[in-house]
Amino acid sequence: MGRTTRATIFRAVAVAAVFAATRAAAVPSVSVGLNQGLRVPVAGTIANVVVTNPAIADVTVVDAHNVIIIGKGYGLAEVMVTDSTGRLLLDNVVNVALPWDSVLTVYRGNTPQRYFCTPRCEGLPPAPSQGANAAPPS
Repeated sequence: MGRTTRATIFRAVAVAAVFAATRAAAVPSVSVGLNQGLRVPVAGTIANVVVTNPAIADVTVVDAHNVIIIGKGYGLAEVMVTDSTGRLLLDNVVNVALPWDSVLTVYRGNTPQRYFCTPRCEGLPPAPSQGANAAPPS
């Protein structure tokens, strides 16, 4: 592979990375609780709905201009809504996260055990060392 070819490939990869970062920053985010819903109005007539991870979020079309996003599992999913011509009407990242005001942490020595309490307390898996649900937001 010649120098010119490598330089061209490098430029193409750099442009793609900048485009992807710009798009990711431009996609709005919404938060919804587990087993909770959020009504989202859409500017246009809904024809198609795509959910990138149905285990995380589900979408119900209420009418031609409104959808309800329902949190089904913890994590992130993207919801896209288009009209009959394929024009993007809605593109949101859905964050289904723990409501930190309902999490209780009990320490036995140096070992924490987390419980989700609403109204009964149920044990949660151990917190990952890093990640979206590792610690409550400050």
